[in-house]
Amino acid sequence: MKGLLYKEFCQNKLNILLSMLIPSLFFLIPAFIPMDDSSDYSVVNSFTEYANSGILIKILSLMIGLMMLDMMTFSFLSGDEIKKWAYFSASTPKGVKGQVFAKYAGIFMTSGISVILLTITSALLNFAIKKSTGEEITDMYKIIAYFFYIEIFLKSIDLPFCIRFGVKRGSAVKLSVIMGAFVIIMIYFLFGPISLNSDSFFDGLFEFIENLVSGGYSKKIGTVKKIIPFAVIGSYLISFIISCRLYMKGVESYDK
Repeated sequence: MKGLLYKEFCQNKLNILLSMLIPSLFFLIPAFIPMDDSSDYSVVNSFTEYANSGILIKILSLMIGLMMLDMMTFSFLSGDEIKKWAYFSASTPKGVKGQVFAKYAGIFMTSGISVILLTITSALLNFAIKKSTGEEITDMYKIIAYFFYIEIFLKSIDLPFCIRFGVKRGSAVKLSVIMGAFVIIMIYFLFGPISLNSDSFFDGLFEFIENLVSGGYSKKIGTVKKIIPFAVIGSYLISFIISCRLYMKGVESYDK
């Protein structure tokens, strides 16, 4: 098993390195870009604007960085979409389970290290902003953790599709499912009891996010928060089991 993991990291070392660094880079960029049109640029002014910009821009930068991470970790799958290699790996003592486990473990470890680096980056940025401007900035540690859970949960949905149909076809199938769900949600918002034009809905959403970051949530949400890590790990394990059963069927769809 260690050999398969070593092979995954050697084969995908460039993408893994970029996957680890890019989310932190995207998280830092808004702090160094001024939001006004002033020609007198200074890092202190940019930091001050960033500290007072609210939580939305920080969440958006996190989302962009983690979306890039999500896309780049597909290299763990696309690099081995070769029939000869797939049949050979299935015939080894570790078999299909070993091959699939190496990919799941590699993606999980890459995502985990990326989130750790992101957390360190956030802490260093907060320290730099406080030292240079005296401004207090909202800690993003909890939001980063939630994004990690979301990333792993989405991967638990992605991977069986990609293993069964290949990365390109699997992504298309997954996108179709997501678009279908999106259309249903939009129809609900347009014709259901909640209106998209309702200011109170979005105000409540932002208030919920701020409470989640600050810890000012209800006991029920606190209980759900404790369950989330176990639910996410459970979904990832179930996804692994499903992928093991689909692996050989997916081999037949490989072009090479």
